[in-house]
Amino acid sequence: MAIRRFIIGFMIGIALLIPAAMADQPPRIAKVGVLVSSISSTELQRWLMPLKQTLREHGLVEGKTIQFEYREPSGQPAGFAQPVAELVKLKVDALFCIGAAAVRAAVQSAPDIPIVAHDLVTEPVAAGYARSYARPGGNLTGVFLDTPQLAGKWLELLKAMMPDLSSAVALWDSASGPVPVEALEAVAHPFGVKLQVLSIRNSNDIDKAPSSFAGKPQALIIFTSPILFMESQRLARLATKQRLPATAAWARFAEGGGLLSYGPETVTTATRCAELLAKILSGARAGDLPIKQPTKFDLVVNLKSALGGTGKRSPAAVEFLCLFEESSTMDTELEKLEAEALKLAPGERAALAQRLLASLEEDTEIEEAWAQEVERRIAEVESGAVQLIPIEEALARVRAALK
Repeated sequence: MAIRRFIIGFMIGIALLIPAAMADQPPRIAKVGVLVSSISSTELQRWLMPLKQTLREHGLVEGKTIQFEYREPSGQPAGFAQPVAELVKLKVDALFCIGAAAVRAAVQSAPDIPIVAHDLVTEPVAAGYARSYARPGGNLTGVFLDTPQLAGKWLELLKAMMPDLSSAVALWDSASGPVPVEALEAVAHPFGVKLQVLSIRNSNDIDKAPSSFAGKPQALIIFTSPILFMESQRLARLATKQRLPATAAWARFAEGGGLLSYGPETVTTATRCAELLAKILSGARAGDLPIKQPTKFDLVVNLKSALGGTGKRSPAAVEFLCLFEESSTMDTELEKLEAEALKLAPGERAALAQRLLASLEEDTEIEEAWAQEVERRIAEVESGAVQLIPIEEALARVRAALK
């Protein structure tokens, strides 16, 4: 009996000691390797702030439950090869790769480590990184962008501001690969714009760029890449000094003096990358997590640059800014309505959706009224009561009135 009591007491004591011992053990720290073109840039640290905040919301606090190992490319031709090898040797739990060059190196050299990519240049399926966006397979997921769509929008915006635009110079980070250049060249021809592309590898190349301009370009286009993003302020100063209307993907560029910026909202893309990282560090497979694409884009116009710095208003600029103001107001109101609608219960949202769809059905009375109006106008033209003028003359009158 005494032996039995001893054994039971011993087991109870062990049971009580185990939780206490486990509580004394520090939590496991996840290691994430970060591959980026420059780890010293203040722009990078600002960009990482929303990512780290989202990770904290998932219980991943830097220095306590997560540790970042930053690596940048060496000066060797292989670039990211050595940094990737170092991170593989450290046995990091995941790789976070910023930029096309970093993603490409990680895919080639770290097939067994989960990768979260932030790549605003590459098409992941065409590049062989993923089988599909919904189920990428392999060891990669992340946020990728449709470059041709973005390049077309840049030229469309510049043309809206400068109808006579016929030549532009584009600054390109050659480490990003040929995809962005090919995309811009494909859309430049239909717009009637002759394009000159200059390779930028570091900040010194930015300062030297004007000496390589062919003739006098009318506009400046800046491709997306980590290096160019981190030098957005320097690029804005270059555009201002050269008196070149310029566009880029980042709001900081327009805020620093560039004409306009149009690109993904950076807080959202960083947040989505953080959410993917958190899922992987919780045990999910990267290949099972759908690849994300930006859905929210920021259009920022620098009014001083748009008005020529002196307040002189060109008709095209005034027309564009009026449309921009109207569009911005509409977007704000729609965002407010969406936010209120999302607060409703699921059944209420469904009922609201049905009502909205019903409201889109054709109103026969309005259709008939428009048909009568069209017939009246045709009759006036045929009788000679109203004289038609060419569309070019009509637009010229409108622009003259805006001067």
